[in-house]
Amino acid sequence: MDLPFYTRKDLHHAVSRFRLQNDSLSHLTEETIITIPIDLEKSAHTGGSLAFDPKGNLFISIGDNTPPWFSQGHAPLDERPGRSVYDAQRTSANKFDLRGKILRITPRPERGGFTVPEGNLFPADGKQGRPEIYAMGCRNPYRISIDPRDGTLYWGEVGPDAGEDSPFGPRGYDEINRAKRPGNFGWPYFVGNNRPYPQVDFATQQVGQPFDPQNIVNRSVNVPEEQPLPAPLSAWIYYPYDQSADFPLLGSGGRTAMAGPFYLAERSTSVNRFPVYYDQAMLIYDWMRGWVMAVWSEADGQIQSMEPVLPHLKLANPIDMDFGPDGALYVLEYGYTWYSQNPEATLSRITYEQSNRSPLARLSLSDSVLALGQAVQLSAAASYDLDGDRLTYTWQLDGQVVSTQATFEHHFDRPGIYYPTLEVRDSRGYASRSQGA
Repeated sequence: MDLPFYTRKDLHHAVSRFRLQNDSLSHLTEETIITIPIDLEKSAHTGGSLAFDPKGNLFISIGDNTPPWFSQGHAPLDERPGRSVYDAQRTSANKFDLRGKILRITPRPERGGFTVPEGNLFPADGKQGRPEIYAMGCRNPYRISIDPRDGTLYWGEVGPDAGEDSPFGPRGYDEINRAKRPGNFGWPYFVGNNRPYPQVDFATQQVGQPFDPQNIVNRSVNVPEEQPLPAPLSAWIYYPYDQSADFPLLGSGGRTAMAGPFYLAERSTSVNRFPVYYDQAMLIYDWMRGWVMAVWSEADGQIQSMEPVLPHLKLANPIDMDFGPDGALYVLEYGYTWYSQNPEATLSRITYEQSNRSPLARLSLSDSVLALGQAVQLSAAASYDLDGDRLTYTWQLDGQVVSTQATFEHHFDRPGIYYPTLEVRDSRGYASRSQGA
């Protein structure tokens, strides 16, 4: 089964469970777990991601659903009549709205729906805020990650666009956030390491006093009543367009912070797994800048070290990544042009070769359309090993081994479509596969 996160025609986000049947998701098997109302007429920051913790709780990140285009790259606090969609106080800073939040729920095993586990930001009775909320004060928590060891939540927070400080607030920062416990992460009143925005009258452009982190009250006309809010928690890692004085390794340029996976070497015994050197590291990455960083930290979150991973490798806007059971890093690359079918968009697999490179399997068939009983020659002669190692061959049809020769002849005694699979393996156990039809 799978858990897609999508937008319905009735202007709701939906997280649903579907059954995987014959390698396809069947829409007839949908079981809705949760829906979240959104504004789509004038909209932004509606996406997010899903991740399970070790206890089976599901984290769901949701953007503030607030267009940033009329806030000069600062906080969208527009309370003028008819402008509520431009006020992030109605979502991110609203304890009774699920947008601009990261939710933590427990999906029911059957028939959809969910329960709320203990330990979220607000009590289960819902009187002080929505009980599903784990983290509030989020702008665009686009990619989240869970530490598989203890369930700590991490996410990349895509920040506002201001390139420099101004009377309307601080310059924009992207953030990597860490939440070992529930909390308020400040948006739209604070950014980065709790740098405050001022109160702004969008009708007159008058700038007031900066918000006080020790006394946060949402007084927007776009919430039903005043809401005292929890004190904001500072970002774990934060960086502007320019090179950061606090995190100079992250460079400069465009920003789209992403939280990537944790690497635990013990989870794979493959010879191609990532190096043990990266054990216990978390990967963070940036969609715009194309880098990947490994971050090691203490149990309390204090950063021990940070360094680039494969800095010579230029990724085409990485939009998601995870480690597979084989210990390889799988990277989904979006490509270089927005809203386009990019030729460089791809799913890449990055493995560690340990000074021995995997062989390359290449199969060929004497014919691909046969009469019943006609013989076909199958050959692995084009396969090769870059290190010159001796190769062994395994051919399979319908999951059954049919030959271990480099070249052999086969007769098909039943009509059908067949997919011969060739695996070549070198003397150190490195292998690759190829499939024909």
